[in-house]
Amino acid sequence: MELSHKCPSARNLVIIHKSLFFSSQMILMRPFRVHTITCHLTEYKIGNECCPMCPPGSRVKTDCTEFRSTSCLPCTDGTYMDRPNGLKRCTPCSTCDSGAAMLMFSTYVLK
Repeated sequence: MELSHKCPSARNLVIIHKSLFFSSQMILMRPFRVHTITCHLTEYKIGNECCPMCPPGSRVKTDCTEFRSTSCLPCTDGTYMDRPNGLKRCTPCSTCDSGAAMLMFSTYVLK
């Protein structure tokens, strides 16, 4: 009685082993996506949320949540904030002596 060749040969076992190895590699190497949030110019990013900025002259007291907007406080004496922001602290003012001059530069946009 002759035996049928239902068992794979050694060469076929190597091919099967290689294909299983590469299949598992494909699963391990699956690409993933990173989701980033881009906030509007009038907002700042906190975690995965965009919150409204505080106006010039103030700072963030508490960040916004799903249920409430950003809470802002005015800058205290000796500090300032010259633009809309999402910062928790105002910038300290510099102290100059009476002989020093302060220059302000402005940018004008012509339409």
